[in-house]
Formats: sequence, structure tokens, C-alpha cells
Amino acid sequence: MKDNDDLAAAPLFPGFVTSVSKKTRRYKRVQEPIWTHHKARFIQQYLKFFVQITKHGAYIDGFAGPQYHDQLDSWAAALVLSSDPKWLRHIFLCELTTRGFRALAKLVASQPERDKNGKKIYRHIKIMNGDFNVLIDSILQSGEITQKEATFCLLDQRTFECHWKTVKNWQITRVLRITKSKCFTSLVWDGCIALSRVFGMLRR
Repeated sequence: MKDNDDLAAAPLFPGFVTSVSKKTRRYKRVQEPIWTHHKARFIQQYLKFFVQITKHGAYIDGFAGPQYHDQLDSWAAALVLSSDPKWLRHIFLCELTTRGFRALAKLVASQPERDKNGKKIYRHIKIMNGDFNVLIDSILQSGEITQKEATFCLLDQRTFECHWKTVKNWQITRVLRITKSKCFTSLVWDGCIALSRVFGMLRR
């Protein structure tokens, strides 16, 4: 019994000396949401190449208001509207919060009527105040997005605002399939955001 007690008290690595006096290194918290910034830039670049291939397009943003009102350079909707060439013809920006909707209204009002070459910009921007899970039906039933129009739908929710039944709604699936659309949704796990393509059915 004594031998067993001695074995239990013996160190696992006898020759290994630990240092308890060394200070624990501490790291400062990230001040800016770098994942949001990079994600917004990615969407801007993606749509830039998107319209260069399609020469037209529709854009639907289900949660279009700024996620951080003090970090507008990471605002996806603003980056998309400022992107060149401006060939997206039908743009739907949805936002539930009053503050976010006001920011959208100010953003749309500031958009130029002509591009950098002096040509008139032909596009229709519609901002909608309300729950995207409800508004999407009126968007799809409006007839503004035709069967031949390439469509990009961004569902970049803050937490869990987007209902799964909205994503799998047969009307959305049908429209996205027919209109050569791309649909992205933002999934959140413990603060980590992953941008994944849900529907990507391109006709040849």
C-alpha cells in the first residue's frame, strides 16, 4: 500500500521543471470587427465580377442596414452601391430597425445619377422597412425580377433573424433556380461568421 502511495505522489516527468513565476501573456481585444470588414469587401468584389459576366443583375439584401453604425466602411450595402460598373438594375434593401432604415434612406439619397464617365445610371433602388421573412414574398411577386435576370441574394443576419423556412421557401428556391441566381447566407457559431453559398445554380 505504501508503494502505491509513493507512486501516486511521484511527478509524471521528474526532470521537467516548470516556471510559475513567468507572467501570462495577455492580448488586447480586437477593436474593429475585421471579419465583418473582410466579408463586406468580399461581397463587393464578388459582385464586381458577377456583373462583368452577366452585364446586368438584381440584388436583394435581406438585412441591409449597417451592422456597426460607427464602422460604415464595413457596410456591405454601401460598398455594393458604390461598386463599379453599376450594372445592377434592380436593388431591394430590407431593414427591420428604424435606425438602420434611416441609414439606408440616407445612403440611397446620396447615390449619383451618373457614373464616373458621365453616363446616366439606370437602376431602381427600393428600400423596405420591415421583416425580411415577410417582405420577400412581395419582392418575388412584384415581377421586377424576371426569369432572365441574374440575381444575387444576401442574407447576412446579425444573429437568428432569418427564419430557415424563408430560405427553403419554394418560391425563393424556384426564383433563384430559374434566374441563374446566387444566394449566400451568414451562419453564426460562437461569434464566428461563415459565408456559405446555399443556392448556386447557373444555366449554361
